[in-house]
Amino acid sequence: MNKIAIVTGKTTAGLQDALKTIRLRWPMLQATLFPAPVQGNDAPPKIVAALKEADAAGMDAVLLIRGGGSFEDLFCFNDEQIVRTLAAMKTYTVTGIGHEIDTSLADLAADHRALTPTAAAQWVTPDQNEVRARLDVLTRQMEERTRRLLQVSRQNLLYLVGSSPLSNVQGYLETRRAPLNVQIQKLNGAFAAILSSAQSRLEKASAFLPVEMENLLRTQKNRLSSTTSALYFAAPVHRITLMQNEIGQNVQKMEKAMDWHYERSRSALDKLDALLQALSVERTLERGFSIVRQNGHVLSSADSLKAGDSLDIRFARGSAVSVVQSVSPDLKTEGEAPDTDQ
Repeated sequence: MNKIAIVTGKTTAGLQDALKTIRLRWPMLQATLFPAPVQGNDAPPKIVAALKEADAAGMDAVLLIRGGGSFEDLFCFNDEQIVRTLAAMKTYTVTGIGHEIDTSLADLAADHRALTPTAAAQWVTPDQNEVRARLDVLTRQMEERTRRLLQVSRQNLLYLVGSSPLSNVQGYLETRRAPLNVQIQKLNGAFAAILSSAQSRLEKASAFLPVEMENLLRTQKNRLSSTTSALYFAAPVHRITLMQNEIGQNVQKMEKAMDWHYERSRSALDKLDALLQALSVERTLERGFSIVRQNGHVLSSADSLKAGDSLDIRFARGSAVSVVQSVSPDLKTEGEAPDTDQ
Protein backbone atom coordinates (compact mmCIF):
# COMPACT_ATOMS: atom_id res chain seq x y z
CA MET A 1 0.00 0.00 0.00
CA ASN A 2 1.19 3.52 -0.83
CA LYS A 3 -1.38 5.74 0.90
CA ILE A 4 -4.04 5.24 3.55
CA ALA A 5 -6.73 7.35 5.20
CA ILE A 6 -7.19 7.56 8.97
CA VAL A 7 -10.61 8.56 10.35
CA THR A 8 -10.37 9.59 14.02
CA GLY A 9 -10.05 12.64 16.25
CA LYS A 10 -7.15 15.04 15.77
CA THR A 11 -5.87 14.68 19.33
CA THR A 12 -6.76 11.06 20.10
CA ALA A 13 -4.24 8.65 21.54
CA GLY A 14 -5.28 6.12 18.91
CA LEU A 15 -4.04 8.46 16.16
CA GLN A 16 -0.65 8.83 17.81
CA ASP A 17 -0.32 5.08 18.32
CA ALA A 18 -1.16 4.42 14.64
CA LEU A 19 1.26 7.08 13.32
CA LYS A 20 4.03 5.80 15.57
CA THR A 21 3.50 2.25 14.34
CA ILE A 22 3.54 3.41 10.71
CA ARG A 23 6.82 5.34 11.22
CA LEU A 24 8.46 2.31 12.83
CA ARG A 25 7.22 -0.33 10.37
CA TRP A 26 6.90 1.43 6.98
CA PRO A 27 7.80 5.14 7.11
CA MET A 28 7.38 5.65 3.34
CA LEU A 29 3.61 5.06 3.65
CA GLN A 30 1.55 8.24 3.13
CA ALA A 31 -1.13 8.61 5.84
CA THR A 32 -3.86 11.28 5.52
CA LEU A 33 -6.08 12.25 8.46
CA PHE A 34 -9.82 12.77 7.92
CA PRO A 35 -10.75 14.19 11.36
CA ALA A 36 -14.03 13.42 13.09
CA PRO A 37 -15.11 13.26 16.75
CA VAL A 38 -15.16 9.69 18.07
CA GLN A 39 -17.64 10.04 20.94
CA GLY A 40 -20.77 11.98 21.73
CA ASN A 41 -24.14 12.45 20.00
CA ASP A 42 -22.71 14.52 17.14
CA ALA A 43 -19.99 11.93 16.35
CA PRO A 44 -21.93 9.51 14.04
CA PRO A 45 -22.88 11.97 11.26
CA LYS A 46 -19.37 13.47 11.22
CA ILE A 47 -17.78 10.02 11.13
CA VAL A 48 -20.05 9.10 8.21
CA ALA A 49 -19.04 12.28 6.35
CA ALA A 50 -15.33 11.61 6.96
CA LEU A 51 -15.66 7.97 5.76
CA LYS A 52 -17.38 9.05 2.54
CA GLU A 53 -14.72 11.72 1.92
CA ALA A 54 -11.92 9.19 2.48
CA ASP A 55 -13.64 6.66 0.21
CA ALA A 56 -13.71 9.22 -2.61
CA ALA A 57 -10.05 10.23 -2.14
CA GLY A 58 -8.61 7.20 -3.95
CA MET A 59 -6.83 5.66 -0.96
CA ASP A 60 -5.58 2.08 -0.72
CA ALA A 61 -7.23 1.57 2.68
CA VAL A 62 -9.31 3.48 5.24
CA LEU A 63 -8.65 3.07 9.01
CA LEU A 64 -11.43 3.90 11.48
CA ILE A 65 -9.71 3.94 14.88
CA ARG A 66 -10.24 5.05 18.46
CA GLY A 67 -8.44 4.31 21.70
CA GLY A 68 -9.97 2.62 24.72
CA GLY A 69 -12.90 4.01 26.67
CA SER A 70 -16.08 3.17 28.51
CA PHE A 71 -19.01 1.41 26.89
CA GLU A 72 -20.85 4.73 26.62
CA ASP A 73 -17.84 6.40 24.95
CA LEU A 74 -17.64 3.66 22.31
CA PHE A 75 -21.39 3.32 21.77
CA CYS A 76 -21.45 5.78 18.85
CA PHE A 77 -19.71 3.12 16.69
CA ASN A 78 -22.92 1.07 16.86
CA ASP A 79 -24.75 3.75 14.87
CA GLU A 80 -26.71 2.37 11.89
CA GLN A 81 -25.47 5.02 9.43
CA ILE A 82 -21.82 4.26 10.25
CA VAL A 83 -22.45 0.54 9.74
CA ARG A 84 -24.21 1.08 6.40
CA THR A 85 -21.50 3.46 5.20
CA LEU A 86 -18.73 0.96 6.00
CA ALA A 87 -20.59 -1.82 4.22
CA ALA A 88 -21.07 0.28 1.09
CA MET A 89 -17.52 1.64 0.79
CA LYS A 90 -15.42 0.71 -2.26
CA THR A 91 -12.11 1.19 -0.43
CA TYR A 92 -10.70 -1.54 1.84
CA THR A 93 -11.69 -0.73 5.45
CA VAL A 94 -10.01 -1.63 8.75
CA THR A 95 -11.34 -0.83 12.23
CA GLY A 96 -9.33 -0.59 15.44
CA ILE A 97 -11.74 0.55 18.14
CA GLY A 98 -11.04 0.30 21.87
CA HIS A 99 -9.27 -2.68 23.39
CA GLU A 100 -9.35 -6.38 22.60
CA ILE A 101 -12.56 -6.98 24.58
CA ASP A 102 -14.47 -4.15 22.83
CA THR A 103 -16.57 -5.09 19.79
CA SER A 104 -18.93 -2.75 17.94
CA LEU A 105 -21.22 -3.08 14.94
CA ALA A 106 -18.71 -1.02 12.94
CA ASP A 107 -16.12 -3.77 13.54
CA LEU A 108 -18.51 -6.33 12.03
CA ALA A 109 -19.24 -4.18 8.94
CA ALA A 110 -15.57 -3.44 8.10
CA ASP A 111 -13.44 -5.60 5.81
CA HIS A 112 -11.07 -6.34 8.69
CA ARG A 113 -11.37 -5.84 12.44
CA ALA A 114 -8.16 -5.13 14.35
CA LEU A 115 -8.12 -5.34 18.14
CA THR A 116 -6.54 -1.91 18.70
CA PRO A 117 -5.46 1.17 16.70
CA THR A 118 -1.89 -0.12 16.79
CA ALA A 119 -3.02 -3.49 15.42
CA ALA A 120 -4.93 -1.70 12.65
CA ALA A 121 -1.77 0.18 11.60
CA GLN A 122 0.22 -3.08 11.71
CA TRP A 123 -2.37 -4.77 9.47
CA VAL A 124 -1.90 -2.29 6.58
CA THR A 125 1.91 -1.87 6.85
CA PRO A 126 4.70 -4.36 6.22
CA ASP A 127 7.60 -4.49 8.68
CA GLN A 128 10.59 -2.81 7.05
CA ASN A 129 12.99 -4.98 9.04
CA GLU A 130 11.32 -8.14 7.78
CA VAL A 131 11.30 -6.79 4.23
CA ARG A 132 14.99 -5.83 4.51
CA ALA A 133 15.85 -9.29 5.82
CA ARG A 134 13.91 -10.91 3.00
CA LEU A 135 15.72 -8.71 0.45
CA ASP A 136 19.06 -9.72 1.95
CA VAL A 137 18.14 -13.40 1.58
CA LEU A 138 17.03 -12.89 -2.03
CA THR A 139 20.21 -10.91 -2.79
CA ARG A 140 22.40 -13.71 -1.48
CA GLN A 141 20.45 -16.29 -3.45
CA MET A 142 20.81 -14.22 -6.63
CA GLU A 143 24.55 -13.79 -6.10
CA GLU A 144 24.98 -17.53 -5.54
CA ARG A 145 23.02 -18.43 -8.66
CA THR A 146 24.95 -15.85 -10.71
CA ARG A 147 28.24 -17.27 -9.44
CA ARG A 148 27.20 -20.82 -10.42
CA LEU A 149 26.03 -19.67 -13.84
CA LEU A 150 29.33 -17.90 -14.49
CA GLN A 151 31.26 -20.98 -13.41
CA VAL A 152 29.28 -23.24 -15.75
CA SER A 153 29.60 -20.73 -18.63
CA ARG A 154 33.38 -20.51 -18.06
CA GLN A 155 33.72 -24.31 -18.21
CA ASN A 156 31.66 -24.46 -21.41
CA LEU A 157 33.80 -21.73 -22.97
CA LEU A 158 37.05 -23.57 -22.09
CA TYR A 159 35.61 -26.76 -23.61
CA LEU A 160 34.66 -25.01 -26.81
CA VAL A 161 38.02 -23.27 -27.10
CA GLY A 162 39.82 -26.60 -26.57
CA SER A 163 37.75 -28.46 -29.20
CA SER A 164 39.33 -29.18 -32.62
CA PRO A 165 37.49 -26.59 -34.79
CA LEU A 166 38.22 -23.68 -32.49
CA SER A 167 41.76 -24.73 -31.56
CA ASN A 168 42.85 -24.58 -35.24
CA VAL A 169 40.38 -22.49 -37.16
CA GLN A 170 42.53 -22.19 -40.31
CA GLY A 171 43.10 -25.93 -40.49
CA TYR A 172 39.44 -26.60 -39.92
CA LEU A 173 38.52 -24.24 -42.77
CA GLU A 174 41.02 -25.93 -45.13
CA THR A 175 39.56 -29.36 -44.41
CA ARG A 176 36.06 -28.03 -45.17
CA ARG A 177 37.08 -26.11 -48.33
CA ALA A 178 37.68 -29.17 -50.55
CA PRO A 179 34.22 -30.80 -49.92
CA LEU A 180 32.70 -27.38 -50.39
CA ASN A 181 34.35 -26.99 -53.81
CA VAL A 182 33.02 -30.41 -54.81
CA GLN A 183 29.50 -29.38 -53.83
CA ILE A 184 29.86 -26.13 -55.77
CA GLN A 185 30.90 -28.03 -58.91
CA LYS A 186 27.94 -30.40 -58.51
CA LEU A 187 25.60 -27.45 -58.11
CA ASN A 188 27.00 -25.75 -61.22
CA GLY A 189 26.57 -28.96 -63.25
CA ALA A 190 23.05 -29.48 -61.98
CA PHE A 191 22.15 -25.86 -62.72
CA ALA A 192 23.55 -26.16 -66.27
CA ALA A 193 21.52 -29.35 -66.84
CA ILE A 194 18.34 -27.72 -65.52
CA LEU A 195 18.94 -24.67 -67.73
CA SER A 196 19.50 -26.81 -70.84
CA SER A 197 16.35 -28.84 -70.15
CA ALA A 198 14.34 -25.69 -69.62
CA GLN A 199 15.59 -24.21 -72.90
CA SER A 200 14.67 -27.39 -74.77
CA ARG A 201 11.17 -27.42 -73.34
CA LEU A 202 10.81 -23.74 -74.14
CA GLU A 203 11.69 -24.33 -77.78
CA LYS A 204 9.18 -27.18 -78.04
CA ALA A 205 6.52 -25.05 -76.36
CA SER A 206 7.23 -22.18 -78.78
CA ALA A 207 6.64 -24.54 -81.73
CA PHE A 208 3.33 -25.83 -80.39
CA LEU A 209 2.14 -22.52 -78.94
CA PRO A 210 0.28 -21.15 -82.06
CA VAL A 211 -1.59 -24.45 -82.54
CA GLU A 212 -2.48 -24.67 -78.88
CA MET A 213 -3.60 -21.04 -78.84
CA GLU A 214 -5.85 -21.63 -81.86
CA ASN A 215 -7.36 -24.75 -80.27
CA LEU A 216 -7.86 -22.92 -77.01
CA LEU A 217 -9.51 -19.98 -78.81
CA ARG A 218 -11.85 -22.34 -80.68
CA THR A 219 -12.78 -24.08 -77.42
CA GLN A 220 -13.47 -20.76 -75.72
CA LYS A 221 -15.69 -19.68 -78.65
CA ASN A 222 -17.71 -22.89 -78.39
CA ARG A 223 -18.09 -22.40 -74.65
CA LEU A 224 -19.15 -18.79 -75.21
CA SER A 225 -21.78 -19.86 -77.74
CA SER A 226 -23.14 -22.51 -75.38
CA THR A 227 -23.16 -20.05 -72.51
CA THR A 228 -24.98 -17.45 -74.65
CA SER A 229 -27.70 -19.98 -75.54
CA ALA A 230 -28.04 -21.01 -71.92
CA LEU A 231 -28.24 -17.38 -70.83
CA TYR A 232 -30.98 -16.72 -73.42
CA PHE A 233 -33.18 -19.47 -72.04
CA ALA A 234 -32.29 -18.45 -68.48
CA ALA A 235 -32.76 -14.73 -69.14
CA PRO A 236 -35.44 -12.98 -67.04
CA VAL A 237 -37.37 -11.75 -70.14
CA HIS A 238 -37.67 -15.28 -71.53
CA ARG A 239 -38.65 -16.71 -68.17
CA ILE A 240 -41.16 -13.88 -67.63
CA THR A 241 -42.79 -14.65 -71.00
CA LEU A 242 -43.12 -18.33 -70.09
CA MET A 243 -44.52 -17.48 -66.68
CA GLN A 244 -47.02 -15.00 -68.23
CA ASN A 245 -48.30 -17.70 -70.59
CA GLU A 246 -48.59 -20.13 -67.70
CA ILE A 247 -50.41 -17.53 -65.59
CA GLY A 248 -52.83 -16.82 -68.48
CA GLN A 249 -53.65 -20.51 -68.78
CA ASN A 250 -54.15 -20.79 -65.03
CA VAL A 251 -56.46 -17.73 -65.06
CA GLN A 252 -58.61 -19.30 -67.79
CA LYS A 253 -58.81 -22.54 -65.80
CA MET A 254 -59.76 -20.63 -62.66
CA GLU A 255 -62.49 -18.66 -64.53
CA LYS A 256 -64.00 -21.87 -65.94
CA ALA A 257 -63.87 -23.51 -62.50
CA MET A 258 -65.48 -20.46 -60.89
CA ASP A 259 -68.29 -20.41 -63.54
CA TRP A 260 -68.95 -24.11 -62.99
CA HIS A 261 -69.05 -23.70 -59.20
CA TYR A 262 -71.27 -20.62 -59.59
CA GLU A 263 -73.84 -22.45 -61.77
CA ARG A 264 -73.78 -25.45 -59.47
CA SER A 265 -74.24 -23.30 -56.34
CA ARG A 266 -77.03 -21.27 -58.03
CA SER A 267 -78.90 -24.46 -59.03
CA ALA A 268 -78.63 -25.80 -55.47
CA LEU A 269 -79.76 -22.44 -54.10
CA ASP A 270 -82.83 -22.42 -56.41
CA LYS A 271 -83.77 -25.90 -55.21
CA LEU A 272 -83.42 -24.85 -51.58
CA ASP A 273 -85.45 -21.69 -52.23
CA ALA A 274 -88.26 -23.72 -53.86
CA LEU A 275 -88.24 -26.14 -50.93
CA LEU A 276 -88.28 -23.26 -48.48
CA GLN A 277 -91.20 -21.63 -50.29
CA ALA A 278 -93.08 -24.92 -50.29
CA LEU A 279 -92.60 -25.33 -46.55
CA SER A 280 -93.34 -21.70 -45.64
CA VAL A 281 -96.26 -20.73 -43.38
CA GLU A 282 -98.11 -18.92 -46.20
CA ARG A 283 -98.09 -21.99 -48.49
CA THR A 284 -99.18 -24.21 -45.60
CA LEU A 285 -102.13 -21.88 -44.85
CA GLU A 286 -103.07 -21.81 -48.56
CA ARG A 287 -103.38 -25.59 -48.47
CA GLY A 288 -106.27 -25.24 -45.97
CA PHE A 289 -104.45 -25.23 -42.68
CA SER A 290 -104.88 -22.52 -40.01
CA ILE A 291 -102.98 -21.28 -36.96
CA VAL A 292 -104.84 -21.31 -33.62
CA ARG A 293 -103.57 -19.07 -30.80
CA GLN A 294 -104.71 -18.56 -27.22
CA ASN A 295 -103.37 -15.46 -25.47
CA GLY A 296 -100.69 -15.15 -28.19
CA HIS A 297 -99.47 -18.75 -27.84
CA VAL A 298 -99.83 -21.17 -30.76
CA LEU A 299 -101.84 -24.28 -29.83
CA SER A 300 -101.00 -27.72 -31.16
CA SER A 301 -103.24 -29.65 -28.76
CA ALA A 302 -106.70 -29.28 -27.20
CA ASP A 303 -105.60 -30.68 -23.86
CA SER A 304 -105.33 -27.24 -22.22
CA LEU A 305 -108.68 -25.91 -23.53
CA LYS A 306 -112.05 -25.75 -21.79
CA ALA A 307 -115.49 -24.54 -22.79
CA GLY A 308 -115.77 -20.77 -23.02
CA ASP A 309 -112.08 -20.13 -23.93
CA SER A 310 -111.51 -17.50 -26.61
CA LEU A 311 -109.29 -18.47 -29.58
CA ASP A 312 -107.60 -16.44 -32.38
CA ILE A 313 -107.56 -18.25 -35.73
CA ARG A 314 -105.38 -17.16 -38.69
CA PHE A 315 -106.18 -18.30 -42.27
CA ALA A 316 -104.32 -17.83 -45.52
CA ARG A 317 -106.42 -14.71 -46.04
CA GLY A 318 -107.84 -13.07 -42.96
CA SER A 319 -108.40 -14.19 -39.33
CA ALA A 320 -111.29 -14.87 -36.90
CA VAL A 321 -112.04 -15.08 -33.16
CA SER A 322 -113.98 -18.11 -31.84
CA VAL A 323 -115.24 -19.39 -28.49
CA VAL A 324 -114.80 -23.02 -27.45
CA GLN A 325 -118.17 -24.79 -27.02
CA SER A 326 -116.76 -28.14 -25.99
CA VAL A 327 -113.48 -30.05 -25.99
CA SER A 328 -113.18 -33.55 -27.50
CA PRO A 329 -110.43 -36.15 -26.96
CA ASP A 330 -107.65 -36.82 -29.48
CA LEU A 331 -109.16 -37.22 -32.99
CA LYS A 332 -106.82 -40.10 -33.70
CA THR A 333 -108.49 -42.19 -31.02
CA GLU A 334 -112.08 -40.83 -31.05
CA GLY A 335 -112.49 -39.83 -34.74
CA GLU A 336 -114.45 -36.63 -33.94
CA ALA A 337 -113.48 -33.03 -34.53
CA PRO A 338 -113.89 -30.41 -31.79
CA ASP A 339 -116.96 -28.20 -32.04
CA THR A 340 -116.07 -24.49 -32.15
CA ASP A 341 -118.12 -21.35 -32.75
CA GLN A 342 -116.37 -19.09 -35.31
